[in-house]
Amino acid sequence: MDSLISFFSRAHLLIFDAQCTFADAATIKEDWGHSNNLIGVEFTEKAEVGHLCLFHLDPISSDQDLDKFLQDTRKLVTLMAGEKSFKVSIARDGMEIDL
Repeated sequence: MDSLISFFSRAHLLIFDAQCTFADAATIKEDWGHSNNLIGVEFTEKAEVGHLCLFHLDPISSDQDLDKFLQDTRKLVTLMAGEKSFKVSIARDGMEIDL
């Protein structure tokens, strides 16, 4: 993990595969080969990245599910990063991010 933290260190943006929650990734989706929002938050916080953008989300998720996923991820940032907070967003078709 240290080599990944070093690679991402102080980047402006980390676009991260977060198809599921940590709970799903550790149980029913354990062998799917995707990451989760908790790992994304951990990488972003430790590497001091300014913006985490979650992508490759579960295709069966409704807009309401994705809104909750985003809010839950932002709560994780508050709990884990404290004062070293950073922006979190969810990728969408046509999205542009200014750096």
